[in-house]
Amino acid sequence: EELADIEMESQKAREQAEQRKREAEARQKALAAAMKDEADAMAEAAAADARARQMAAQIGEFTRAIDRKVKSAWRLPPNTRHGMMTEMRITILPGGEVASVLVTKSSGSSALDASAQEAVRRASPLPVPSDPVLFREQFKVLTLKLKSEE
Repeated sequence: EELADIEMESQKAREQAEQRKREAEARQKALAAAMKDEADAMAEAAAADARARQMAAQIGEFTRAIDRKVKSAWRLPPNTRHGMMTEMRITILPGGEVASVLVTKSSGSSALDASAQEAVRRASPLPVPSDPVLFREQFKVLTLKLKSEE
């Protein structure tokens, strides 16, 4: 009977050891899965960050190109004072053609405002991205400021 009790205790100990082993393996698997999920999330965040940086670079590149093209077409009226600024809202079609240009903040000089609007029209078509989403979100309607000292 004592032998049977020892055998039973031994069996219980083996079962408990096996149970602890299964639990440890399950914890290890859960930890590995959590680490993989975290690594995947970090990789996804890094990719999204890279896409955002690339998009920001493209936006800056096209904005500067539009600014340069319009400024090269701008003819200041005579007797224009330095520091005058005209702000315009430009509606652009997907190919870069200017659909409309509206002065949203006048320089105080109708001649300067008109010359700025004319510069935008002369610069058409404007350089715009071929990516339809980027164009629609950033360039379909664009605010442009022209300063007389530039």
